[in-house]
Amino acid sequence: MPLVLDGDGFQSHLLASNVSESSTRCVLELNGAGLDAERFEDHAGLTGAGKTVNFELAASGGNLIWSSEGEEPLTHGHATLNCAEPVAFQALITLTAAGRVAAMATIAGAHKAAEFQFAVMPRTGRLVLVFANIENTEASCEATLENSDGVNAGNGSFSVPENSTAILTLDEIVRIPASFTGGTTIISCDRQLASVGLPLSGTVFTSLPPAILSLTPETDSPSDTPSSDTVEDPFARWNELEPRSWWRESEPYSCMQTEKRTSPWLDAGLVDLGGSDPLSLIRYFGNSSYLRYGNMGFHGCTRLDKYPDAFHLDPPADPAYYSRGELEIRVDIARVPPDARGWHLDDGKRVSLGMAEAVGLLNTHVAAYFRRVSGQALQMIFHAGNEFEVGGDGSPDAAQERQFELAGVCLQENECENGAPGGLNRILLNDVATDTGGSAYNGWATFGLASFVNRNMELIVHEIGHGWMAWPHSYFEAPWQGAPGEDPGPPNPYSNLYDIMSSLALVPILGWSSQMPATLAINRYAAGWIRPENVALHTEDSGNYTLGEPLRGGDQFLVIHSGRSHAFTTLEVLEERPARFEVATPDVYDPDAPGQRRARRYDGVLVSRYDQSAGTGIQARFGPALYHRNNPDVLVDLGWGRDDYALISNGETREIGGGVTVGVSKNAGGGFNVSVSGGKMAEFDAWCAPIWFSGNEYDTGCLLDEAFRE
Repeated sequence: MPLVLDGDGFQSHLLASNVSESSTRCVLELNGAGLDAERFEDHAGLTGAGKTVNFELAASGGNLIWSSEGEEPLTHGHATLNCAEPVAFQALITLTAAGRVAAMATIAGAHKAAEFQFAVMPRTGRLVLVFANIENTEASCEATLENSDGVNAGNGSFSVPENSTAILTLDEIVRIPASFTGGTTIISCDRQLASVGLPLSGTVFTSLPPAILSLTPETDSPSDTPSSDTVEDPFARWNELEPRSWWRESEPYSCMQTEKRTSPWLDAGLVDLGGSDPLSLIRYFGNSSYLRYGNMGFHGCTRLDKYPDAFHLDPPADPAYYSRGELEIRVDIARVPPDARGWHLDDGKRVSLGMAEAVGLLNTHVAAYFRRVSGQALQMIFHAGNEFEVGGDGSPDAAQERQFELAGVCLQENECENGAPGGLNRILLNDVATDTGGSAYNGWATFGLASFVNRNMELIVHEIGHGWMAWPHSYFEAPWQGAPGEDPGPPNPYSNLYDIMSSLALVPILGWSSQMPATLAINRYAAGWIRPENVALHTEDSGNYTLGEPLRGGDQFLVIHSGRSHAFTTLEVLEERPARFEVATPDVYDPDAPGQRRARRYDGVLVSRYDQSAGTGIQARFGPALYHRNNPDVLVDLGWGRDDYALISNGETREIGGGVTVGVSKNAGGGFNVSVSGGKMAEFDAWCAPIWFSGNEYDTGCLLDEAFRE
């Protein structure tokens, strides 16, 4: 599987030679976005088109030389060759400049393995690593950099999407110390990849094959999740089910994204961001819908090890599945006995609020909120469901199982213990007076009637955002100190006070209001509420943009590339909010303010980072891009949401990463003019995968940047 490059002066010359004494038939497949036979010169010996061609090689040295044209925008991928007899296969890559070949390298076909070792030589330029993943599942890899004495000099991680080729420089994966004088890097992956190294120095490059250390991925323990090596069709059981009454009409689609010939990012000479939407931003289809039937536990197109024997990678193809059109949700109420077990801090007191009032509050405030923030695209309607006494031990599990039984959605008789069926479109309320929390996933949510009595609409909208739109938390990925001098703990996922998918205010509870601020723009885009034509893309070294007010037309956000797939920076104007939703306490660090503290700002352009390299849907990493590094209490203030440095106010400028500088000025229309200079890419470190059940949260991730890793 040699690397294939084509475009912007790069040409790939694929060389196949028959080393057997018999003629042989071969099938050659091209893999990569925008990479197909049309990019190659016509060849009389080939049949087929698109990504697959066929040819025959004569016995004893019969050969094929097939060259790409190199004229279109740059794209990359890999080639695979299958022949009936042994055939030697490699690629010669050339770079032409000013009509002459300026550089060339021979790329041999690479063998698949799970662990590689590359030599890292000093003073030879950057080391580029190429990884080809032909599996239907994303590969996760760890890198270890060692000096010539075998001492660890750094670690990093990255992923390679399913059926794709990734090209990464070593210093993108591992931060290389200035004192590093050479050694090795070891790459370990959770599945087999083909790999090759390319040391680069100006226009001079060559190929560097790795030492293969292991063919088999290492596992700490036997996996609970079936793999493609052990299960022919891991979702056959679910595809063969008879339709259930709660399934909404929508055909499943494959999370295997259609390969693109081009995208706005490829057209600009950048790495494609890898999404399946028109702007290549969102990795899952359309609005992050979950699949339509259940007991499977999905987050976008990312497999979740929730149920060992049940997983499925196909959410619905219908982009209006949850977030556009009419969405009918049934409301059930569980009446819990006073001596029930398992309810948090339960003191035996119960809430007497009735079904009609609960459904009325949801339709009056929550449904109206989603109509407003979606631009009327989502017409959410709540209906009365079942009200019942919880039997057994009265526990939360018993309440859920009874809800599923009454809804008739158990996959087998007397078997409802596997969790909420996907696409159920029901809410389970309980009357435990101390239950002020909530949870949601896969078209289902549960919280207490206590939130209705306390007028905690923010919690209800937040959980519906998780469960139906698959919106992630947004927060500072930094350790949290509750007070100066305390040992730092996990990040606080409610530390971004600009987003309802974090927390608009840690205190007080904000009450009922359909005017509660909307979630941030990338979530509204993923839901299909912002059209692609209302998104600005930064594809030049500098540019000027006009961002409109949220929900009122114009460009709703600006995207700046990170330099790698699945990750980017967004800039947006915040929605004007009534004073009751603002945090007016003077607790934000500002060295120029009296006492170095002032009230939080809301008028400006917010800079956020969005990273899907560790997962999709609610597993995406999302949070403020900037913080005030000079604050002596930075870890305390970040965790409490007392930092607004990621908001650029009128007349201010910020460096947002990779040398890219942003300046903003308010215009007469209520929006902001934004100038960007310093390059096409605002680079930032990859955020790591979620740390499940860290502290009291299920999705707190790794740290925001190197400054907090010591």
